[in-house]
Order: sequence, then structure tokens, then C-alpha cells
Amino acid sequence: MKNLASIFILTVLISACGNNTNNIEQANNKTNNPEQTSDGAKQKFNIQTKEFFQLDSSDYILFPLAAGETGNGNLSDSRDYKESATDYWNIIFYNKNTGDHHLLDEKKKMLIHSYNNRNSDYNVPQQYYKKIFYTITAFDYNGDNIFSREDPVYLFVSDTDGKNFRQLTPDNYNLYSWQMIKNTNTLIMVLTKDSNSNKKFDGDDEKVAMSIDLNTNKPAQEVFSSNFKGKLNELFDRNWKEQE
Repeated sequence: MKNLASIFILTVLISACGNNTNNIEQANNKTNNPEQTSDGAKQKFNIQTKEFFQLDSSDYILFPLAAGETGNGNLSDSRDYKESATDYWNIIFYNKNTGDHHLLDEKKKMLIHSYNNRNSDYNVPQQYYKKIFYTITAFDYNGDNIFSREDPVYLFVSDTDGKNFRQLTPDNYNLYSWQMIKNTNTLIMVLTKDSNSNKKFDGDDEKVAMSIDLNTNKPAQEVFSSNFKGKLNELFDRNWKEQE
């Protein structure tokens, strides 16, 4: 009887070890297969080139890249940004004559909201039709681990071939409006500064006017001096501030 009991216990232990081995193998398979989700559905990511844009008087065609879908079809679940149904994470520049192609940028993590090179709303002069202007989120300012509308939008520019891509607005300022000045190389921007350092850009923050010369690599400069803005504040306080 003792021998039979020993054999039975040994059999149970061997069976348990086998089951544990199978469980470990299944866990390893899931770890080595990142496309497999917890519910068994495969994670899908497709490079979406749903549209293209041919630049006037240029050999280049732009293919903006949208993000693909997750297993449940929810875009924001697997990306580090939200509200991005009409935004792009990069742009392919394709030369229709040579077949060469390249990305706008291979280093920067960014969310492209808009791009244009001939938009009358921004008063872009003809000499800058060989430039493309972009509005882009490129920094998680509020630290919530996603690119959202609460993070600052920057203004970028590149040539029509996607080269010489650079940021025009300074870090940590949110783009409010911008416009080229006729018959000049100057671009004027109105930016929102997080004056109260609450990680938000809202009506309580200061609006700052800045200018930049597109023919140089100099950073944007404030249009009005600190002394002049101080006089404005004094004048406003004297004439308009509510008396307690």
C-alpha cells in the first residue's frame, strides 16, 4: 500500500510540473509575440497613406502617414497621442521623376496637424511657394504621456522636397496665429506663454508677438521690449483695472 501511495504522489507531481512547463511556454510565446493581445486578437498596425498631395511646380508628391488601428479599432489605445483621426506622424516625400523617396524627419517624434505651401489665409508670398509650413506637436509639455491638444503646437518649415526641416517657434510656447509679411522675409507669430506655469495654455496666459527672418537661422525674437510691455501694463492698470 505504501508503494502504491508513493507511486500515486509521484504521478501527481510529474503531471503538475508538466502543466507548469506548458504555462511557462505559453507565457514566453505571448512575450515574444507582441502582436498578440490579452483577448487573443492580433494587434494591427498599418502604414496609412489614405491621401496624397502634389505640390505645384514641384517634382514631389507628399504622402502623409496616419496611424493604423489596434485590435479593437481604437486608435488612441496604442498610440501616444489622442484626437488624431486627421493628424499624421510623418510624411513621405516622393520624387515622381526619379522614384526617390524619404521621410520628412526620422528622429523627431511628432504629431503633424497641418501642412501647406499656398494658403491665402496665411498670406504666403510667391517667393515662399518653395517652402512648406507645418503645425506640429512635438513635446509632451504637461507630462501626461500623450500628445494631446493641451500640449503646445509649434510652427515648422521645410523646402518643398522636405529638406531643411526646422522649428520656427521657440520651445514651450503655443502657436496662436502666424502670417508672412508682404514683400519681406519676415514672419510674425502670436504665441501663448504659460505665464502661470500651470502646464496649460489658456486665457489666463500672456500672448507674445514674435518675428523671425526666414533667410537666416536666427531664433525668433519678441516684437515688443520688456520695457514697452511694462508701460502697457501700467497704462491698463491705471485706466481699466477694476478698483477694489
